[in-house]
Amino acid sequence: MRFSCTCITESKDGKPEHNEDCFGFLGDTYWVLDGATSPLGMKIVHGLTAKWYVSELSRAIARAVLRAHDAPLREILRSAIRDVSRKMGRGQLQMRAYSPSATVVMVRLADTHLEYVVLGDSYLLINTPRSVMCVCDDRIRTVNPARRAQALEILRNGAGFEDERFVSLKLQLVEEEHALRNRPGGYWIASADPSAADEAYVGQLAYTELSSDPELLLSTDGFVRGYTTYDIFHSWGELLMDVRDHGPAHVLAKVRQVELADPGGLRFPRMSRTDDATAVYLRIEKRLGV
Repeated sequence: MRFSCTCITESKDGKPEHNEDCFGFLGDTYWVLDGATSPLGMKIVHGLTAKWYVSELSRAIARAVLRAHDAPLREILRSAIRDVSRKMGRGQLQMRAYSPSATVVMVRLADTHLEYVVLGDSYLLINTPRSVMCVCDDRIRTVNPARRAQALEILRNGAGFEDERFVSLKLQLVEEEHALRNRPGGYWIASADPSAADEAYVGQLAYTELSSDPELLLSTDGFVRGYTTYDIFHSWGELLMDVRDHGPAHVLAKVRQVELADPGGLRFPRMSRTDDATAVYLRIEKRLGV
């Protein structure tokens, strides 16, 4: 089986040293990670950062793939989270402290099928004969949607991202999310608890179920804002087509243009002015007879 791969990752301020996203690949396994920015005003375990966490988790995933290439992706993710958890040490047990975390989307391109695992609100797009399939674990959105709506209304009224009311509501929401992280009734994300991998969305698809030239897009939420938040695209199919025809850098440039034109979130209210953005685009040439 032959395939092509195009990748991009960019920090929200254009400085690579500030990028809390990352991507990686080893053999037939690919992954994208989105680190959760440490909120201002919250105590951080040992001062560990989201950038540190995604870097360590990416390396741990690679080691887990090398150790047990044929293991289910859920097991590989669980093993990787466990490895990083050990490095975090006793600080991870300080429940009042905020430990770094990350969303995860992984795929494995086997000979006859692809396997995937998604944990947290990053995205996997797969084209099928009927439509573009989207896999995203967005359970974090169920945490106090009323408070989120209230914060966005402040932006809609023209106050801007620096408004004290918006900043206060955002911090309250982050604290509420932290209290429900990796707990039943809340949401699940890679952090200190390896059992979060057991709650990930997993699946596999035979290549015969996909379009004649299968395409996949693994991305963080900052990359797909052109559809989820802005009006650049009107369907997942439009977004994937633009990536295919012009490349992920072209798509991301459109997102950045909108963000620059709407610096206060008046036209497109959102929880952050801009965001780190990462995408891995894969196009598969199926073997004859597969």
